Amino acid sequence: MNDWEMRLRAGVQSQCAGHKDIATALSELDKYRALANKSETGMTHEQFDSINWKCGMSGTYKGNTYRIAQVDFEERLIGLDGLTLGADAPTMVRCENVTLAE
Repeated sequence: MNDWEMRLRAGVQSQCAGHKDIATALSELDKYRALANKSETGMTHEQFDSINWKCGMSGTYKGNTYRIAQVDFEERLIGLDGLTLGADAPTMVRCENVTLAE
């Protein structure tokens, strides 16, 4: 069971404890599932390939927003400016872990 599944289970148990009917409890469960799916899902390979990449784009990675400094089209990697992890160059992360910032 991953971290999001554990949070989902704990959240549903605490949210559903005071509800009187199953419909309300299921509604809460759906909200937590949507939150978990949105938070841990980045872009797909198809989305990455269809993006019209340009200067000034930003992406969200692990809850933080960074400017996209470079893109590796062959490996589908995204270089995030400000996420350096001990190096001067932008850190390259997998597209599945990034969502484009609005």
